[in-house]
Amino acid sequence: MRAIVERGNLANRTWKVPLATSIATFAAIVALALAGGGASPTAFGAATVAVWLAVIATLIARREQPAFAPELVWVAALLAALLGITALSLGWGSDAGAGFLDVARLAGYLGVVVLAGLHLRPGSGLGILKAIALAVVAIAIVALGARLAGFGSGDSGLTEFLPLAAGRLSYPLGYWNALGALMALAVPALLHLAAKAEDRRGLWLIAGAPVLLTAYMTQSRGAILAVLIGVAVVIATAPARRRTAAALAIMVGAALPACIAASLAPGIRDSAGEGAPGGSEILVAGLLLAGVLAALRLGPPLLERFGPERRRLALRPRIVLPVLAVLLAVIVLLGGPGKLADDFSSLPADPRTAAASGILSASGSGRAQFWDAALEAFADEPVRGIGAGGFATYWNRVGSLGTPVRDVHSAPLELLAELGLLGACSFLAIFAIAFVSGSRRAREPGGDAAGAAIGVLAAGSVGLLIDFTWQVPAVAVPLLVLIVALAGPGFAAASEPATSRRPHIAVPAPALALALVAVALVSIWAGGVVAIADARLAESREALAAGDASGAASSARAAIAVEPWAAEPWLQLADIEQTVDNLPAARRAALEAIERSPDDFRSWLLLSNIDFANGDIEAAGNYATRSVRLAPLVLQRLDEFVPSGP
Repeated sequence: MRAIVERGNLANRTWKVPLATSIATFAAIVALALAGGGASPTAFGAATVAVWLAVIATLIARREQPAFAPELVWVAALLAALLGITALSLGWGSDAGAGFLDVARLAGYLGVVVLAGLHLRPGSGLGILKAIALAVVAIAIVALGARLAGFGSGDSGLTEFLPLAAGRLSYPLGYWNALGALMALAVPALLHLAAKAEDRRGLWLIAGAPVLLTAYMTQSRGAILAVLIGVAVVIATAPARRRTAAALAIMVGAALPACIAASLAPGIRDSAGEGAPGGSEILVAGLLLAGVLAALRLGPPLLERFGPERRRLALRPRIVLPVLAVLLAVIVLLGGPGKLADDFSSLPADPRTAAASGILSASGSGRAQFWDAALEAFADEPVRGIGAGGFATYWNRVGSLGTPVRDVHSAPLELLAELGLLGACSFLAIFAIAFVSGSRRAREPGGDAAGAAIGVLAAGSVGLLIDFTWQVPAVAVPLLVLIVALAGPGFAAASEPATSRRPHIAVPAPALALALVAVALVSIWAGGVVAIADARLAESREALAAGDASGAASSARAAIAVEPWAAEPWLQLADIEQTVDNLPAARRAALEAIERSPDDFRSWLLLSNIDFANGDIEAAGNYATRSVRLAPLVLQRLDEFVPSGP
């Protein structure tokens, strides 16, 4: 009797752990998305603290001897190595404050990998796919509610600063390409779930409509490309390809009328979405609802005509490559070759500073120039790189456009520039392990869920390659959880014992706990530092805008006390002191900022202005010359320059 009770308790725990992990994944993605994608230092710093506290709690509650798949150990080790290289690069980088932000963000990502590795069990991968799909559907509904129903302010704050963003759905992430990339993650998962025989009511089938409409309304060609690549992988790995293709057709058909209306109806593609909805918004919402109801009524019976095709799963290059070639040709024909090329090389007429644009480091164009500068930086320092966070000042100095940027708009190229060959290879190896391990799982009986996960990972990789979604936790975190599931036991059969069939590395529980607690304490400190410092800086800017110079200075000094190695708080303090004509104090603060980030033209320009006000014309001219050397093209747009940062 006791054995029966023990087996029942074990089965109950086995069922609860994957469910709790799926719920936590859903909650984390939604929370990060609603926090502006989690891209601000306050958001990802707090998230880093939270995830490592969860790791410590897991270690305290964990009783069994830990054993991990070698691939999963390699993923964690490579990410830890990337974190270590980033931290070391603070010693030779040009901006320790900017580099430390990367340290805190990567510490949070490592925490996600560790936490997922401790919790994922065999068979839990499907639950993770469902959690990602549901979270993205929820975010799509929020985004469409803001644009079509007028809930909240929508993108009005963004378009006030960046008119280019008008019409591009960005809320709640604050950047259209990031929102589009997040939507693209859900489509392969939804397609897989909709094609399964278990979806007899068609609920997964209709969930794709709001996601596709949201992706379309971001006007992000990268998102469309990501969706097509993810879908191609899912169809290529599906055991019932015709049924999966039919599910895709139904999902697209449900969203297509609303997409056409959004494209043609006046006021949709050039609106920020604030205020009460008008006729165009009501039309789009009505067509979306009609498409969903039609798919719900007609979709399941139509799918029933396509029975399961029993075949061994495989990634077939002879199928995948031609499909991708056709899809790419369709994109070029629909968007126009000139428009497609323009996305990667041109610059709009009204770019803004990276400092003033939140997670936006540029308008989304000019990527070819950013990439070229990154390769130049790698050529300058191929071994160690120019240092974490150093691309912004490097671009200001050598860039061929007058747009300040923080990021390269390509994670591998940014790591190549800032951390050298070792940093870029560590990053790419993490994804290579996941793809190889996932492909092996997809070829096993019942491996279709792993094939769908590869599709999600392939869709997410597009943003990593051509944009800066690696710096947006709302997009990066679901990818990291899927990587853990693919490299670990997540897509193994639920009945497969943890140590069967595949070799596992057993780690002594005390040693693992001590190592992780040590990393957790450092990570919690780093996350707390960037979160508190950024919050104090935000308070300072708000106080200065309200005319409270004393409160602004007090908050800036609080940020300096928390993060004394960063230049940004000193630059903020110098700006405040100059505003109240306390020029000696402003000069001291500007010099402190220069000491911490000598290649940042803003500090030199501010110092030039201070000395000019002091009557020291010669010194002001020298400092102005220095600032011009550090940003020759950017300084041609002085009217867009914000000395105190975002």
